[in-house]
Amino acid sequence: AVKKGLVNLEKHIANVKKYGVPSVVAINIFAQDTQEELQAVYDACAAQGVNVALSDVFARGGEGGVELAKEVIALADSGKADFKPLYASELSLKEKIATIAKEIYGASDVIYSKNADKSLKEFTKSTGITIEELSTDIMCLSRSDI
Repeated sequence: AVKKGLVNLEKHIANVKKYGVPSVVAINIFAQDTQEELQAVYDACAAQGVNVALSDVFARGGEGGVELAKEVIALADSGKADFKPLYASELSLKEKIATIAKEIYGASDVIYSKNADKSLKEFTKSTGITIEELSTDIMCLSRSDI
């Protein structure tokens, strides 16, 4: 099961790299995890140039998170971060959504349902703010009926 899930992990790592920041993969370790499973994650991360840290906070409380915390601090202090947003702030909201859908989720296109278009129009009508005026604001997007 772990090996089949590595494609998802690799996609998450690739997505983080798009932002120009280093990352660490935390393995929430449990007693039933096998050495083979752990090694598969270590190997996949090494192939992507990403460090791994064990997190055992479930069994050991705060002490079980020290390795992960040290790795995160080391990355933060490394100077390797060169953050870049995924899209230009001047893009329209729909262009930003399309960029996220394509770059992060692998979509080929974004098609809005009638309900989503209606919601965007209602938002504009009720607030007086156009979608284009929102283009410089930070936005959060989840996979949903957009």
